[in-house]
Amino acid sequence: MPRRNRGERPIVSKGGGARGVCDTRLFGPQHRLGPDVLQLEFDAPANWGLLGAPSTLSLDPGEEETLFITVTVPPGMTAGTYTLTLLATSINDPTQQGSASATTRVTPINAVEILLPESQGIIPGTTISYQVTLVNRGNAQDTFEFTASSAQRFSVKLSKELINLAPQERETVTVTLQVPADATPGRDVLTFTATSTLYPGVSDEKTLFTTILPPPPQLVEDR
Repeated sequence: MPRRNRGERPIVSKGGGARGVCDTRLFGPQHRLGPDVLQLEFDAPANWGLLGAPSTLSLDPGEEETLFITVTVPPGMTAGTYTLTLLATSINDPTQQGSASATTRVTPINAVEILLPESQGIIPGTTISYQVTLVNRGNAQDTFEFTASSAQRFSVKLSKELINLAPQERETVTVTLQVPADATPGRDVLTFTATSTLYPGVSDEKTLFTTILPPPPQLVEDR
């Protein structure tokens, strides 16, 4: 019945997170009785794909055959160790069964992305709010420090500065920009930065332009 080759060494997957990856596993079914057909069942984590996995296998007495099974890991799979199990059952005698297992390690991938809304215009002496979204593009829990600054040093307030996100989770932060009444018409640049507090080097930065409009005629006359 099936057994795992003694010389097999687990293959470590080379990625994860935002992209699906492939990993190959080796099984060596062996039959010790008369000619038989084995029904093969593979148990893998939810949403994993199996390539090259046959449903049956014919073996003569003492014959052994090697099966190469490729698994595809879905994007955003949480980092950790997962088990793939092969169960072989004799079709002639269902009481005859054997099983073997192999492990795949999904390595941590850490990434963050800032999603910006459309730029807007604002009249001096008023405020404007932007809804900025942070997305954890990795496959591990992470906490991000979120900052925003104005090139003209206008007042900027955030509804939240520390954001804890599960893998592939997102959260929207309200960013309020206050433009003083004496601001010169033109453009202001808002710079947004999201930085991981757990994993060095993981960050994203985006910029957004705000148009400072000329004051309405009545405001000019009042001056």
